[in-house]
Amino acid sequence: MILQLTKAYKSIHGLPVVSYVDTDIFTQNYPETGCLEMGCQDICCSGGAIMDSVTFKKLREVDEEDLGVHIDWETYEFDDDPCYPGGKGCYTTFTNNRCMFQNKNGFGCIIHSYCLKKGIDFRELKFFACCIFPCEVNNIGEYKNVLTPGYELRHDEYNFPCNKTGNTTIYENAKNDILYYFGSSLIEELETIKNNILIQVKG
Repeated sequence: MILQLTKAYKSIHGLPVVSYVDTDIFTQNYPETGCLEMGCQDICCSGGAIMDSVTFKKLREVDEEDLGVHIDWETYEFDDDPCYPGGKGCYTTFTNNRCMFQNKNGFGCIIHSYCLKKGIDFRELKFFACCIFPCEVNNIGEYKNVLTPGYELRHDEYNFPCNKTGNTTIYENAKNDILYYFGSSLIEELETIKNNILIQVKG
């Protein structure tokens, strides 16, 4: 069920905006520790990740040798998409079903690892779409700017091992990142909706 929020909530970057919520984020199970719990070798990154133009610009300032990957920055062309910071999105390069930012010697994201090593909040340099997963902001039918389960989690044919498993929900897993990007006012409204949904489910 998709519900309209009392107002449109802008992200810290201006875009995206959240105007609706898909209530499946409150009821669909998801592992509490996400990827760390699954041992799936980053299946969600196998098709590349969606870069947003805001983070892309920040990442260009990072020393590639320190980051551990060479990036041909000029080859990327961004498409207009208000569902991402800066209003533009573009897929990363990927080979052999691996995103170019995946750790080549194991699993995990080298951007995330770099941030941990440098004591930087990973959301400063890691792309919005990656940070907010298992949620995403997307357009669904007639509804625009919907906070919803990630695309692959809405379509069972992807067979993600994290989908509909675990001891928490998609919302609880992504809650801190939603707070970071959209602020406490959105969280307060989502908490009210969540509590009402859970009362209906239990009733």
